[in-house]
Formats: sequence, structure tokens, C-alpha cells
Amino acid sequence: MSGGSPLRQPTLHAFFTSAAQAPAKREGGTGSATTKRRVPQPPGLTTVNCVTGCEHNCRYCYARHFAVTRFSQVAVEDWPFPKVRWSDVNKRRRPKADADGTGPAYFFPSSHDITPSVLEPCLTFARNLLEACATSTVMIVTKPHLTCVERLCDALRPYRGRVSFRLTLTSADDALLHYWEPGAPPFAERLSALRLAHERGYQTSVGIEPMLSVAEVPALVRQVAPYVTGSIYVGLMNRIDDRVAVVTAEDQRQVDAVHRGQAHEPLLRLYRELTTDTPVPVVWSSSFRRALRLDNLPDGDELEDIL
Repeated sequence: MSGGSPLRQPTLHAFFTSAAQAPAKREGGTGSATTKRRVPQPPGLTTVNCVTGCEHNCRYCYARHFAVTRFSQVAVEDWPFPKVRWSDVNKRRRPKADADGTGPAYFFPSSHDITPSVLEPCLTFARNLLEACATSTVMIVTKPHLTCVERLCDALRPYRGRVSFRLTLTSADDALLHYWEPGAPPFAERLSALRLAHERGYQTSVGIEPMLSVAEVPALVRQVAPYVTGSIYVGLMNRIDDRVAVVTAEDQRQVDAVHRGQAHEPLLRLYRELTTDTPVPVVWSSSFRRALRLDNLPDGDELEDIL
């Protein structure tokens, strides 16, 4: 099926709004696609994955925690060496559009990332999702490598109206990024990837989740805002004490700093600042709203916490 046929061009807001009205679905987790266990879901979106493991090896990663600690599917030393699940890449899908013509809304990936070593299988996987249904949409979620985003933008151009990018920029401080996300790109590369996707005409949003430094978030929002067509999603680092190994004094210092930043007062200051002075819509994660114990924060185009 050709991706170039005339299609309704959904805005990022419409994409999320329609997704929020549908039940959450699951197709692939950190293990095989048939693994029967709960995987965190964004409401109304079908999370799909085709790789086990991730070179970024983020210290707070929920997927690593699930695969290594909770379900003993992968040894911790093997997690940074991703393995392509070719059965998922080549899986034949025949999804049906809803009565109104809306196809599946995919969130890809949710339990690994798109790195140079697995780029081509991930691209094939995404293209297969789009070709299986002429009204399906794919949100590509990544801590972006510039070469990967450039390749995706070029290869998915025929489907551009159905593809959006959610790029994760958790901090502008490379020292923090190196500690918490040791295998992921530095800030300048991520910002360049965001700018590139925006310039190529794709719908873009940014995830600042988890916030690595609450104090720098307002400046980070202003820095990425010119290249965002949708919203900026802000969320906490969840279940720190369960997921983050504290072995050294530096580990303890970093964890303590995150805990301090996620206390009620710093979060309330951040909320007040970004609701009174922000160039693009800010969407607050459910964990952020729970931490503030406020029920009247706007839902907007919310995605449920998955990190």
C-alpha cells in the first residue's frame, strides 16, 4: 500500500485527542510480543517495540528494571547490547480502521530506543506499521541521534502527515545527561535533531521526562519551544529507589538531588512559572499532578507516565 495516497493530515492535538478516547492497547514489551504481563501504556495508543535492550542504558529506565530485575529476562550486563526481534520486525499486520476511518495510533518505541546499530530494523518496523493501514499514525519516541532522525525523516517522508516525533531532552546539562543516560547523545545533538525534524515539516513534541534538574526546566522549555509544533510533556523520575542502583557516594548525591528537586515546593514553583509564561503548551504527567496533590491541572494532550 502506498503511503502517498491522499490522507487526512492530523494535527498533534487531534492525534492525542482521538487517542485519549480509545482504550490503551499493548502489542510489544521488553520481551516477546506474546509476553503476558503489564507494560505501562499511554492512553489510547498502541505501544510497539522490536528490540530487547538499549545502548543508552539509562539508570532510571523502567524497561531495564522490568526485563532485568522483575522478570529476569535479560542479564544486567547484556542490556546495553540490543537484540533485534526479527519476528516482530517482519510481523504481518492487518489492523482495521474504526468506524470513523481512524486507524491505529502507535507509540514507538516504548521499551528501547532507536540507535544507529538498530536503526534500519526500526525503520522497517515503522514503515510496516504505516503501510498496514492507510490511516494509522506513528509517534516516534527517542532520545535522538541526529543521524537516526535524519534517516527517519528522509525515509518516512511519504507518510509525513501520519508521523510525529516525540524527542526526549531531559536536561541541557551534559554532565547530568552523561551520568543518568550514559549511552545517549549529548544535548546539542538532541537539539539539532529536534530542529531537523521541525525543518523537515514533521509534527514535533518534546518530552522532559524525567526532569533531571527541575531548576533548569523553564530555560530548557524556552530553548526547545521554537521547534515544537505540539506540546512539551513534563514528568518526574518515577520509583527512583526501586530502579536506581546506589553503589557509590556519587550515586547517592545524584539521587538525593533528584529527590530534592521533586519535593512539593520546587514542583509548585515550576508549575506556576510554566503556566504563566510559556511559549508552547506544557502537559504535566500524572505523577507530577499527584505530587502536587492538585486536581485542577489541565489534562491537555496527556500521555500516561511510561518512563
